[in-house]
Amino acid sequence: MTPLPHPAHYRQPVVRDLAQLLLGQPPWHTGCELPHPRLLGAHGLSLLAELDTQPQPLLDALAQRPATRRLGRYVEALLHSWCQLAPHCQDIHANLPLRDGGHTLGEFDLLLRLDGEPWHLELACKYYLVVGRHGEHCVGPNPHDAWQRKLAKLQQQLRLSRHPLAAQALPAGWQGCQVGSVLRGQFFYRDTPLALPPLNPAAPAGWWRPLADPWLGETHPATRYLHLPRLAWLGPAQRPAHASDLLTATTLRPHLAHCDSPQQLAQLQQTANGDWQECARGFVAPGAWLESDMLTLAEV
Repeated sequence: MTPLPHPAHYRQPVVRDLAQLLLGQPPWHTGCELPHPRLLGAHGLSLLAELDTQPQPLLDALAQRPATRRLGRYVEALLHSWCQLAPHCQDIHANLPLRDGGHTLGEFDLLLRLDGEPWHLELACKYYLVVGRHGEHCVGPNPHDAWQRKLAKLQQQLRLSRHPLAAQALPAGWQGCQVGSVLRGQFFYRDTPLALPPLNPAAPAGWWRPLADPWLGETHPATRYLHLPRLAWLGPAQRPAHASDLLTATTLRPHLAHCDSPQQLAQLQQTANGDWQECARGFVAPGAWLESDMLTLAEV
């Protein structure tokens, strides 16, 4: 089987984001990951190459969705846009709620046919800092966002099409459909990455450090850092040779000193042609966040 290209292969930022969604590894295993070939389709790599040359069809599809500052909504919009453009995707239904009277039991992220076969897909893109000594606590920049809660919630969502009330809510032909997860994101470690199930050992591992501590790569003179806004977390970062927003840790640290939550950084190194390419991803955590009651909040 031909290896899949790395998302960094693509030049357009929005196409790198899409490639990360289509080609990336799940940070943990759900037991029903949608295989890459099913999401790509027979012509998916050719379509990605076309979009990297001319991204306007992808941009037009994204523009049909409401503007958002939430990463999860952006990732949903990317997947929906891909399904509109990929010829093997048909009959698409997004965000279909399942209700019991006035109570919402859950929501189907995406119902569609892949090469004619009905599927229920659940999508998530999550970033967690491992803060416990033995990995017992994994939390997002908002410490209320605990991995164990998301793990349980996603498994519940993946069973939604088997709920007794689902038959009357699903479109005709979706009863007993295939179920798959499209899960992206990353875990960030203070020390050695964990290899505990259901974590995926093939997924890239990030680093995190207290803001005032030495950052990974800080002492290397060729290392630069890019402070990433939330909507830039998905795909790998790239910058031209003379980019002005790449900084050393010494220069960037004072700019982050007043943040009240962990900030995500891309760590970049210069390539042979002078451009900058992401080599690692990290979080730096301010003192106020480290002193909060996050370990208690992380408990299920």
